[in-house]
Amino acid sequence: MCPEMNELVESKKTGKKIILVFGIAVLTLILGLSGFLIFRFAELQRIPELKRIDGLDVNYFDVSVTCYDGENYKYVSPNSRTKEESLALMDAVHKFASVKGRKVNNWTPDKITYPVYSVTISPVIFKSEAYVAGETVVWSNGYLFTASGDVYRCSPDFRSFLKTDDNDYVREADLEGIAYARAFRPLFYAGSKWHKEFLNPFNTSSDDHAEFVEAEITEISERNGFPLVTVLLTNTGEEMWCYEDRSLFVTMVVVVDGEWYYLYHDPGVDDDIRTIPGYDEILEPGAQDTVQISLGFYGTLPPGDYMILIHGEDSSGYCYACAEYQK
Repeated sequence: MCPEMNELVESKKTGKKIILVFGIAVLTLILGLSGFLIFRFAELQRIPELKRIDGLDVNYFDVSVTCYDGENYKYVSPNSRTKEESLALMDAVHKFASVKGRKVNNWTPDKITYPVYSVTISPVIFKSEAYVAGETVVWSNGYLFTASGDVYRCSPDFRSFLKTDDNDYVREADLEGIAYARAFRPLFYAGSKWHKEFLNPFNTSSDDHAEFVEAEITEISERNGFPLVTVLLTNTGEEMWCYEDRSLFVTMVVVVDGEWYYLYHDPGVDDDIRTIPGYDEILEPGAQDTVQISLGFYGTLPPGDYMILIHGEDSSGYCYACAEYQK
């Protein structure tokens, strides 16, 4: 073969090698970029839909907005709005669901900055059998908190909800800070854990415990989708114990890191469903009685150890009986 032909063959081989190397490089780049985009797409999750209320056969909704600036609470006072007005506000809340936000699991309370906003929308239903929970969302420093405990990175403009009027008012905060208002309940259990920085401690060693009154949960059923517990009360002492099984006389505490803290009410739940029905009872020495308590007032509870406190009094004054509850 002549030198010119050899040179041509070698040139073609070199060209093929260059094309092959270039093709491999391009393919590697495409695969790497595709992997990066897939990772980022998986990381950017669509904020899940909140519970929709527009399908309910309800004419009025209670809407309340709370803003805490680190010193004072600004309440846009709860007021009933027509379904059309409420749905317009709810649609604005649901626009957050169309924003791609990154779900985070490493949020910590030190990331809180002020102001902190909360919006609660609750259907006004006068029949307990038709009970439906409302909706609450909280926002601070680019983080959105849902009632289910999820935390997302996004920046909705909550200031647009703060349309004030003469009925709105400012309340000075006390030393309890954010824990002062249950409107911020989604902050207290966020990212699959309770944050005791926002909770008020419960002193189990106080003299307020009615040690002579035993309280035991004997049955757990369901009402309106929430636990309904039956508590057996037994007076083992020598004096009578007076108690009222009513809304204001039943509270709950939760254990966090080995210590007990008061459990805050779900702001989207009606206050009137805590006890069924109401009693005004005197528990004589040696006597027993049963009380039914709906835990719906505290919303959907995460797994954990709880105590139900039933408040009453003996001859010395206030004291409570407690029943352990585990979920």
